[in-house]
Amino acid sequence: MSAEILSSFQFKLIVAFVVGSIIGLERQFAKERREEDVMGEGPGVRSFGLISLMGSATSILEIEYGIANLVIIGFMGILMMVGVYLYYNIATKKELSLTTSIAAILAYILGVFVGLGELYWAIIISVFITAILSIKYKVLALLKSLEYREITSALQIAILALLILPIVPPVIILEAINLQVFIIFLVFVLLVEFMGYVAVRHLGERKGLVAFAWLGALVHSESTTLEITRMYNELKPKLSSELTSIAILIVDTTLILRSILFLSILVFPIPMIILLFGSSVCLSVIFGVLFSYMSFKKQPVVVFEKRKLLTSPLSYSSAIKFATILFILSVVIVYLRRLSIELVFVAAFLGGLFSVTGVELAIASMLLANKISLLDALLSLNIALCAGITNKILYVKIAGGDRWLVLKVAAFTVILIVLIILSYFAILLLFPF
Repeated sequence: MSAEILSSFQFKLIVAFVVGSIIGLERQFAKERREEDVMGEGPGVRSFGLISLMGSATSILEIEYGIANLVIIGFMGILMMVGVYLYYNIATKKELSLTTSIAAILAYILGVFVGLGELYWAIIISVFITAILSIKYKVLALLKSLEYREITSALQIAILALLILPIVPPVIILEAINLQVFIIFLVFVLLVEFMGYVAVRHLGERKGLVAFAWLGALVHSESTTLEITRMYNELKPKLSSELTSIAILIVDTTLILRSILFLSILVFPIPMIILLFGSSVCLSVIFGVLFSYMSFKKQPVVVFEKRKLLTSPLSYSSAIKFATILFILSVVIVYLRRLSIELVFVAAFLGGLFSVTGVELAIASMLLANKISLLDALLSLNIALCAGITNKILYVKIAGGDRWLVLKVAAFTVILIVLIILSYFAILLLFPF
């Protein structure tokens, strides 16, 4: 399309109408969704399109024909229309409709943008505004699934993180652990866990066991295992030991995928370790995904509404506990590397029973500081992951799971670990070290 057409006032007016109509389309759907305005009252696609076209026309006339202050006059006219609309809604419907009024003002401003030649940004901003308006009900649903205390504690921790990050000194602990990287990684992990928690509260409790297993493992795989076992004890025989063990298999599979994500964030400058670790767990992930999918495909959904399944990872107690475990575990493993690599392997297993993420942070820190070889790092990561998978047997037993459930969880645990071991030895054969 030639520059002459793009700069023509006819094209600008058409674009301005489209920009306004995009916002108006969302307002139209919102109006129909609320089942209001049965007589078609209130601004919709055409109204918003014309408001934006008016903004474009006033700016073009002011620039091309020198009509002074026409954009301001048009803006004052829009404000008067918005005022009348607000008064009408308050008087007749006893509601404010502030969102629609603000959207109308923004539509006029975007029309002015188009008239000034900023077509690209006008379209982008229009789509962005429409997206913000359209997620209102989803945001409300998410907020309703959380408690006020959980929201405020999450916001307070986020504010503390933003205040702390700029003043953290670039201290290197034991010549390996970068304190700034530790804080940033901690914030990232807590963010991922909180997103999983929100998803569990919004979806897991209503969508059933599979959704809870996938999403809950993002928050805390051990707590999710405990809760699944408790549900099994309450709901059996409706919830069989077979389905429960497969749900815990999903938890382990999610734990593996989460470990790949966190390792990728930590050691992105060393893609080789990401490739090796991903290859070593690939078979176990494929088995977990395919077996759980085929098993649950024809099974009825087990739903457990109105039940709080997990605690927020961004509560003060949970966040402080996690940060403490992460820091101590990382420091201990890095320190043991000074003594012996064998002690690192032992610590990786013991640490993996409590926090695979903590072991990953320690190994990644040593890799970035050239304190450990790729092969030793890969073995340590696999040992920690195997420990993190194995501890599900212990948590099932703690939660009161019966013998059949423990045996089935143990069988899946053995399969996953054997696949990881076989993949590890295959890597030793295929990759020269």
